[in-house]
Amino acid sequence: QVWAKPLGQGKTAALFLNGGSTEYTASLTLKELNITGATAKVTDVWTGEDAGVVANGEWSTGVVPGMDSRFVVFSS
Repeated sequence: QVWAKPLGQGKTAALFLNGGSTEYTASLTLKELNITGATAKVTDVWTGEDAGVVANGEWSTGVVPGMDSRFVVFSS
């Protein structure tokens, strides 16, 4: 499950929830998040670290353990 919210100034927050019991990796497109363009910087909200690259307008959550989440901000 993905929840996203525009923050203004070219930023969008996205929360990926894995409510299942097994680990899961999801891919999200910028278009699905209503972000125009093919590139964005992705920052992990909790650690402040780089959360991976957007390639061809698509970003991967990486492995998210069961009953866990990934919270990031996209900056275009």
